[in-house]
Amino acid sequence: SPTTSPTTLSVTCTFTVDNFVTAVFYNDVNVTNNVTGDLRDWRSINTLTFDDVRHATIEILGEEDDGAAGSGCTESGLLMRCTGGSWEGFVSNTGALVQTFGSNTTFTIGAARAASDSTTCESTSAFNLGGTAGCVGCTKIWPSNGERFAYFSLAATTPEPTASPTTSSPTTSPTTSPTASPT
Repeated sequence: SPTTSPTTLSVTCTFTVDNFVTAVFYNDVNVTNNVTGDLRDWRSINTLTFDDVRHATIEILGEEDDGAAGSGCTESGLLMRCTGGSWEGFVSNTGALVQTFGSNTTFTIGAARAASDSTTCESTSAFNLGGTAGCVGCTKIWPSNGERFAYFSLAATTPEPTASPTTSSPTTSPTTSPTASPT
């Protein structure tokens, strides 16, 4: 029988950070240069397209422009939605598989990974992702301490996709007792 190789599934994520995106990583690789859009303008919709990799995360570093300590939950935020592969239907929200870290000083990606936790706030900042319908079901999120510099590690929420349907052999013997009919 012929051998088939699994199909690689493509994922597209659109996102913005109020105020700036400073770096984007996927599967531990810096992919900032692969992002389209203006990373220095929250009004710009940023797009990243990538091949779905099992258990990979998207990591986004962002920054609030005004620098006021602790104001991130009212003046900053990340909005994101993804389509395709195991990311199909992913939207940013406080219940998503997300780890965050916030600091009033810049930090390295390694320090953020080591110090991150799952506490996020729902931001009340007025920014959006391409208009009022731009991110249906999305919630603006930020590290709960509200600090100026933010780290987000996001994971797909749907099961690993299959490239082809599962097949099984037919049974060779009938069921021994009948199935009850619904009443």
